[in-house]
Amino acid sequence: YSKGTISNSTSSASVSFTYTGSSSASNIGGLIGYIDASSDNYTISNSSATGSVTVSNTSGNVTRVGGFAGTLSGTGTVDRCFSSGTVTSNNGGYVGGFVGNLYEVDITDSYTVSNISVAATSSVGGFFSSSPTGAGESSQPTFTRTYAAGTITGGSAGGFGGGSNYTNTYTDSFWDTQTT
Repeated sequence: YSKGTISNSTSSASVSFTYTGSSSASNIGGLIGYIDASSDNYTISNSSATGSVTVSNTSGNVTRVGGFAGTLSGTGTVDRCFSSGTVTSNNGGYVGGFVGNLYEVDITDSYTVSNISVAATSSVGGFFSSSPTGAGESSQPTFTRTYAAGTITGGSAGGFGGGSNYTNTYTDSFWDTQTT
């Protein structure tokens, strides 16, 4: 997926992924696995993921896991979206309540109440796990009127974000300090 619109969409499906390989697997989400738009724009609006996302692996790492999306990359807009299903990983890292990894995306009026449970020490965040610098990426993600209120069990956790190589922009965004 590199250009277009997803709107008024919802997934209540439970996503379960078991990995037995020796290398890494990634980009697992409740509604979206991976979007990359290096030069084109995409828009996701009025959409949600309410089912659980469960990832288990016996070797290697499983990364970029989120209640709504695994990875949102490239130039895009996410508006009026939410996730509420439990996100569980027995190993690996980069787990977020709403999105695993994100790059040049603007997220507005969106939230997550997804509870997170991880067994390994990893980059875990209530809303997103990581916003790493990508090759050729020139702008950072922005968060406007967003929040995270799910519980986090295990991992190296951040209330809103797990880690970032960018100087992200946050406007009227917050997390529940009692839960996350």
